[in-house]
Amino acid sequence: MQISFRPAWRRGDAAIASDARAFWQRLNILPPTTGVETRLDEICAVAYEGHQLVAVATAVIREVEFVRCRLAMFRCSVDPDARRLRLATQITIYSRKLLELWSLENPDEQLMGMGTVVQSQDLLDREARRSMLRSTKLGLVGFTETNEPIRIAWFEHATLRDAPPVFGRDR
Repeated sequence: MQISFRPAWRRGDAAIASDARAFWQRLNILPPTTGVETRLDEICAVAYEGHQLVAVATAVIREVEFVRCRLAMFRCSVDPDARRLRLATQITIYSRKLLELWSLENPDEQLMGMGTVVQSQDLLDREARRSMLRSTKLGLVGFTETNEPIRIAWFEHATLRDAPPVFGRDR
């Protein structure tokens, strides 16, 4: 069966929202403290196998202090029965392109890239030591307090504001 990706970022698509809600409930994957309505507003992209939703990507734009810029903090969920299709990688690539285009169209948002905290044990086992994941353009930039890798894919137009003085130069 063919996989199709659909954009959802800031579109308010009722059909996608309904499918995502059913997907999260079916797999019981949202944390108990997460409001479904809030998460629905964060949907970036989805993937379907036929008429069945098999992956959902979400993002939240926030200021990330240690890199001094605004990033779309990304997460994705893939149906366990569809993981053989490498959908996490595919929807990440699709979402990065979608967010970068949106960033260019909305320069006042000052969105400079897409960040993620890798929590999937499968990904941690396969990719923890790699500094750059070429297909997704996600580079390793650090670790959380619980030792989870933090990765960022910078957009081509990204510039950092408030850069520190160059090391070794007089201030």
